[in-house]
Amino acid sequence: MQPKSSTTYSLSKSNHKWTKFKQSNLKVASYFKELGQYAKAQKIKGCSTILKISDDGRFKNSWRCKDPLCPVCNWRKSVRNRIQVHQLLATESQQFPDMTYLFLTLTVKNVVGEDLKSELEIMGAAVSRMFQYKVLKESTMGYIRTTEVTINHGEPVITYHPHMHLLIMANKRYFSKQHNFYQTNDQLSNLWCRALRWQGAEKLVVNIKKIRPNKKGHDALLAAATEVGKYQVKSADYLTNDEKINLQVISDLSKSLKGKRLISFSGEFKKTRRKLKHDHQNDQMDFNTYTTTNNEFSESTAEWDYRLGKYSRTRI
Repeated sequence: MQPKSSTTYSLSKSNHKWTKFKQSNLKVASYFKELGQYAKAQKIKGCSTILKISDDGRFKNSWRCKDPLCPVCNWRKSVRNRIQVHQLLATESQQFPDMTYLFLTLTVKNVVGEDLKSELEIMGAAVSRMFQYKVLKESTMGYIRTTEVTINHGEPVITYHPHMHLLIMANKRYFSKQHNFYQTNDQLSNLWCRALRWQGAEKLVVNIKKIRPNKKGHDALLAAATEVGKYQVKSADYLTNDEKINLQVISDLSKSLKGKRLISFSGEFKKTRRKLKHDHQNDQMDFNTYTTTNNEFSESTAEWDYRLGKYSRTRI
C-alpha cells in the first residue's frame, strides 16, 4: 500500500459546482452565527468539507449537515430527487404504459414570515383532502408533491409565496369526452379552495398541463423529473446583496422549514418507491458529478481549503 501523498491537486473547472455551493454554504453558516445559532452554524460549516472520490474520479460520498437552507445539501437533494423521479416514472410507464401524466401547480396568497410554517401545514393537509374528492380519486392513481417557497423582497414587509407542484399519474381516459375526468383550471381552483377551506373573495390560482418534452429536447419523463427535482428553496433568494434582508429571510425560513417534508409520494408512486428502496439511496446515484482525465490515483479525497477558497484533491 502506497503512503498518502502530501501533494494536492485542484479540481478541474468542470467540477466548479462543488466550489460554488460550498462557498454559498459558508455564507449561510456565517448568517446563522450572526443570529446566535452557533451550533447550527458550525454544523453547516462542516458540511462536505471532505469529499471521497472513487478510483475513476467520480464522487462517492461526503458528510452532510442536511439543513434545509444548506446550498450544498439542497443541490445534492435536487440531483437525487431528479434521478429518483425519473426512475419512478420509467418503472411506472412500463407497468402502466397508457397512463397520462399531468403537472399541477397549487398556490395560495403571500404570507409573512410568522405565518409561513402554519400555511405550509394547512396546504399539505389540503392536498391530501383534495385528492379524496370523488372526481380526482377516480381519475388519478397517485402523485408526487413538492413544495416550493419563493421570497418577495420588493415589498415594505418581506413576504413568502408557498406553492406546491404535483406530478400526477392520471387515468388513460382522462381527456376522453366519454368520461367526466377532465378538470379545467377553474374547476380545479374550486376544488383547491374547497380543500383549503379558503374564505377569501378571490379564487386561488392553479395551473394544470400535460407533461410534454421540454425545450431542451428531453423526453416527457425526463422533463417531468427535472421539473419536480427543482430546488424547493433557492439560495439566491436568501443570499442577496442586502445583509439585513438575508438575516431576516434565513431566520424565517429556518423556523418554518424545520421538520417539513418538502417532497412526498402517494398512490402507485409511493408503492413503487418502496419497491425501488429509494429511502436507502444516497448521492452515489449521481454518476457524473466528477470527471477526470488523470488516472494516476486509485483513490483520493477532495478537501476544502479555507485559505484558497476551493477544493483540492489529495492522493490516498
